[in-house]
Amino acid sequence: MRFAALGALFALLQTTHAHDWALRSKRPSPPAGWKPVRHPRRVLLKQNVRIHFALKQGRFDQLERHLLQTSSPNNPLYGQHLSFAQVNELLRPSDEAIAAFESHLHSHGVNKIEYWPAKDWASVSMTIGQAELIFNARFSVFARDGETIVRTLEYSLPRNLDVHVEATSATSFFRPRKLTRASRGPSGPLRDIPKAQSYGLRAAVKKRDLSCPDLSGVNFTCYRHWYETIDYKVQHPGASAVAIAGFLGGTPQYKDATEFVQWMRPDAQNKGDVQFPVVLYGGAKNRQGFQDFTPAELSSEQNLEANGDSQHILNTILPLNMTYYSAWGSMPAIDFTPDASNPINGNENWEPFLQGFSALEHPEKIVSISYGDDSQTVDEAYARRICSVFAAWGARGVTVFIASMDSSLAGVGPSCEANYGAHLQTAIPTLPAECPWVTTIGASNITTGDETAIDWSGLGFSKRFPRPVWQQAAVDSYIKTHGLAPFAGLITTPAALNGRAYPDLVATGTPCEVIWNHLSRWWGATSTATPEVAAIFALINDARLAAGKPTIGFINPALYGIKTGIYDVVHGHTSSCGLTGLPAAVGWDPISGLGAPRFNGLLEAFMAM
Repeated sequence: MRFAALGALFALLQTTHAHDWALRSKRPSPPAGWKPVRHPRRVLLKQNVRIHFALKQGRFDQLERHLLQTSSPNNPLYGQHLSFAQVNELLRPSDEAIAAFESHLHSHGVNKIEYWPAKDWASVSMTIGQAELIFNARFSVFARDGETIVRTLEYSLPRNLDVHVEATSATSFFRPRKLTRASRGPSGPLRDIPKAQSYGLRAAVKKRDLSCPDLSGVNFTCYRHWYETIDYKVQHPGASAVAIAGFLGGTPQYKDATEFVQWMRPDAQNKGDVQFPVVLYGGAKNRQGFQDFTPAELSSEQNLEANGDSQHILNTILPLNMTYYSAWGSMPAIDFTPDASNPINGNENWEPFLQGFSALEHPEKIVSISYGDDSQTVDEAYARRICSVFAAWGARGVTVFIASMDSSLAGVGPSCEANYGAHLQTAIPTLPAECPWVTTIGASNITTGDETAIDWSGLGFSKRFPRPVWQQAAVDSYIKTHGLAPFAGLITTPAALNGRAYPDLVATGTPCEVIWNHLSRWWGATSTATPEVAAIFALINDARLAAGKPTIGFINPALYGIKTGIYDVVHGHTSSCGLTGLPAAVGWDPISGLGAPRFNGLLEAFMAM
């Protein structure tokens, strides 16, 4: 306490003069299409804005080192995950950093600071007038296509504080606007199916029949046979659990989930409706039933993504527990740079979910996320901090599965155009798929007796995160043997050529049936593959916990070393940016990763660790 007080006093004495500012960001003009509009200054300065600060973490290098040790099966520390308190202690910024931060805000009348548990992130509400003083900036109003935003094109921090701040959002003020899946990554192929016809298919897959009945669309019984989970009996229902993260305000419908379980998993159905916790962030609402939905919401099939993710999970894990986390809003404006596929900021607002989940002392140990953004639209410092959160979760024994998205090398698609050069074509990684601390899932296709690559499944080579040691040999071997032609011209930077490569695994993205508003819908792509893989590993956690073993945690070092439980996908290639190539091959390849999971072999491998 005494040292903290001295640090605060020292920071307070560091008087900030006009020439003591460190410029953090400067843009010559607003994004294309945005025009300044007149707005009364006195009104603008009184408007509220919520700003996020990422303070430099104290000992992230130690956390990173411990995570690799506890995730490597041959290391004596394997499985010795850190506690909630231990992780927060490693992430906590220095007393000097906290003191400098609080002193600067207090000096401008901002006294309420909402910290994350480790105090490495802070969310602060203030007026635009206070923000202008804190950032030595001028905020203005801009408009495009009827939407208005408040933002600054240039901002700074005092030098004595700048050295302690890794990232900041200089404004997150957005007018509400409608979003549809058509502008987002999780969209998958949809087709109406007559309900009577679809229900008649449910008995078509017989036990051990690996050829699904209709290869244009599979059902969930087929999934359980194909991935070998159908005979597994849950041993510890209250211990292992799955979290699904959803964005854009969607929530799964209980009545649709009940109807789905009665249809596909009557063996696991208890009396009454299927219910599970729904946790809300950022103004999201748990809207059950469709009676108050607008025609536009019904037309865009609002909540279909949430229904699809949750029904996929329930199909495999019942009677294990599941929680759905729903967030609403777009990421802070200063952290967003438009590109051809995303001219307007519809990027996921990651902070509310990441903050809420990080604050849980006993979180679910499996997380499934079927969302993502073009990496080039996200500020690099902000992106790195998002990924550091996943590392912290991994250190606590949490496994995070992320969809690779559905536009091959074009990110969330459809354009391969860079946002830093006129009409420059480039491969576009997605965030958080490129994070080194997550397991990234692509999509495959079930064919008669085989599983093949799909040409639109997301893949990439990160330009921000170097290739981790656990995948170095596998990825280098593919590049040496097969090269990157004809996409070599799109993957040209040294960072990309040596960057984190994904996906790690694939599972079928062939359309399957889900229930939405009491109707059957085909739903496919990586939005089906990701929850399927997450559910498979939830069962492995169940078996390990029942045997007195810890949860699997960050699995990538183990995945790249095991010899069983992964079906090597060797047929197919990618197609993107007007080019075709990067064939699937023996071992890791860019279109199918290591291959597709097979539960029995994976269970054997992870139970031996």
